Amino acid sequence: MISASVSVAVALFALWPSPPVAQDELGRRALEHDDYDKWNSLGGSSLSNDGQWVAFSVRPAKGATTLTIREVGSQKQYTIVGGSSARFTSDSRFAAYVIQPDPEVLEKLREQDKGRDELPQSKLEILDLTDGSHVTMNDVRSFSFPEEAPVWITYSPSKPSKKTTVRSGKSEIKETYTIEPNGLSRRSLTEAKSTEEASSKGKAGESEKGGRDPKPKKDAREKANGTTLVLRDLSTGIERRFPDVTSHRFSKAGAHLAFAASATDAEDDGVYIVDLATGALTQILSGRGSYSSLSFSEDERQLAFMSDRDDYGPVKPSQSLYLWGVGQKEAAKIVDASNESMPEGWWLASSSTPRFTEDGRRLLFDTQPRPDDAGKTKEVLDKEKKAKAKDPQATLDIWHWKDEALQPQQVIQARRERNRSYVAAYDLTAKKAVQLATKEMSRVSVDTRSSADVAVGVDST
Repeated sequence: MISASVSVAVALFALWPSPPVAQDELGRRALEHDDYDKWNSLGGSSLSNDGQWVAFSVRPAKGATTLTIREVGSQKQYTIVGGSSARFTSDSRFAAYVIQPDPEVLEKLREQDKGRDELPQSKLEILDLTDGSHVTMNDVRSFSFPEEAPVWITYSPSKPSKKTTVRSGKSEIKETYTIEPNGLSRRSLTEAKSTEEASSKGKAGESEKGGRDPKPKKDAREKANGTTLVLRDLSTGIERRFPDVTSHRFSKAGAHLAFAASATDAEDDGVYIVDLATGALTQILSGRGSYSSLSFSEDERQLAFMSDRDDYGPVKPSQSLYLWGVGQKEAAKIVDASNESMPEGWWLASSSTPRFTEDGRRLLFDTQPRPDDAGKTKEVLDKEKKAKAKDPQATLDIWHWKDEALQPQQVIQARRERNRSYVAAYDLTAKKAVQLATKEMSRVSVDTRSSADVAVGVDST
């Protein structure tokens, strides 16, 4: 009986005419799936400080993004296919943006199994909004401006190609000549070769006595070198290049540029300051290690940063907080794991980013409990891993019905707690650190804009 009624229903449906495409009173039809590929997305908008220029990107579902830079009070505009990440200088004269390669071209090259070195790279373009002139730098991955200085821009070229351009081989020349008082003197190749070998042996002897060791000692921890940073004067086009840079930061009004370096030679590792008014370059701290989290004070007279140079080697080394002031030759260490303010078994969080309060009285940073594998080298950790593999231990998670959270949630919360950091403050006048957040009150907020001696803590228990 049921199957009969179903058959009739199907037959009636088959005879029923297909419904017309839905339209409104203006004749506009409803969207269909084929229309999704036609949608464009608007993003990456920015406005110049004088309010006269606006930049925005239109990204289609397929194809290249189009960047438009438009003058608000007129119909004047610039359109850049593939452009994105547009920013204006503080005086609203220049706009800088990145031009990405055509995605369709990239897709075709990848289908041909082309390597990264054979693929087109992004470009940096700087547009002068006063006359429309522009300059393009190839193979650039990022750029930055000072917040309030319109003259400077930094950019980082992509890593140099690993493709071999120089080939070694054997010359077919059988003789050589030397210049003597009486003219050219012909020598056989074997004679010249013996002279070069004797010279190289002499240099090797000198190196062993007092020169640089031809085989430098291997670092306790492998560390990648930085890349080239380019500093460009927008008014003149003059550029200055710094090698092995891992991170950098302008001071607010462009008085200084600070950068951290990771180099082959240990003495070249460190933090450097460039006085942008004079061009003077000063290394304010050196030594094998990693340097990170550069932060200038509001008045541009102080710089804080993190480094593990005093504990370089372990996979998870102990960090120290350093402070430099204008007029000082070298940065000073102000807080480390041995500081009297540090709770027992705690250290500075590796993810800590120092930040000054606007009045310049305090420097905020983060701490956390020291993990179990702190201070262990890669060799030690590998041995422990192999030992555990030989004698595996079962892991048992027990849940009680009175627990406030289910077991999966407890696992997630435990991981979050292990990675949690706790805010602390360093009084720059009293030269003393104070731990603000604790495990009992883990969330403490300090308004860096306020000069009040107040912090707000939240206890979730």
